[in-house]
Amino acid sequence: MEIPEKYVPENIMRGMFGIYARRLLIEKISRTGDHFCIDGEPLLDRQKRTLPIDVDTFGCIGYGFFKDKYTIYGLTYTMTKNTEKYFFTPLKHADLDTFEPISMLYGKDKNGCYFAEGGKTIKENHVRPLIHYTNSYQDENFPHLKATHTWSSDIALGQDFVYNRGMKIKDADAGTFEQIGQYYYRDAHRIYMANGYSIKALENIDAPSFIVLSDASPGMATDLYQPLICYRSQSRPEEWFAYYRKYFEARRGQISEDYWWYKLEQTMKKDL
Repeated sequence: MEIPEKYVPENIMRGMFGIYARRLLIEKISRTGDHFCIDGEPLLDRQKRTLPIDVDTFGCIGYGFFKDKYTIYGLTYTMTKNTEKYFFTPLKHADLDTFEPISMLYGKDKNGCYFAEGGKTIKENHVRPLIHYTNSYQDENFPHLKATHTWSSDIALGQDFVYNRGMKIKDADAGTFEQIGQYYYRDAHRIYMANGYSIKALENIDAPSFIVLSDASPGMATDLYQPLICYRSQSRPEEWFAYYRKYFEARRGQISEDYWWYKLEQTMKKDL
């Protein structure tokens, strides 16, 4: 089965792994008698039951959605340790006449919005995918990469809420929610960290002073008082002085001298 070109923006990098793997799966879907199959096996729903589709009108309308004359279906697809898992979920409230994909995994119609995986319904008139899993260097120098990470994002902003994989991020403010690093987001009140498929607010962090020091690993961030790793491991900032040296020296003059590392530096100089 082919994915119609009209559902894929021209600036999308189709060779990116998650997109490429989905396309390969979809291309394996073929009609066999009264069923559509993948590798000879009928398409299944979440309970591993044969999907009750109308084979004469069933077709693909994007990387995450399918349609027949009765229903819109969302495709859930994961790959772990070279093992593919997939199933199809009917979108219970989707309107056949007005439904359209707005990204790889989000769609909308006159009734509201939807997330393909798990067939989730979102009670908003419109959502906007938010860039996920890239960094500022890539954003500035590789606009197609930025567009691809946005189009394929699990995260979307609604009028009232922020959604991750079609589910509300608890307490997140849609009006101020933004990405500040490869693993981090902030709104007017909190800092959020991405960990696998989940995004959760960080506890006890001083949000106004929180900065990302490097996108190299999830732990390379700090607030005014101590590095993130101290909040997570109950260690002391002094233990990490040497480890964080190059990051704070690179930002000298760009951020406040009140950050914990600069204060430790001054204390050590006085003790010499």
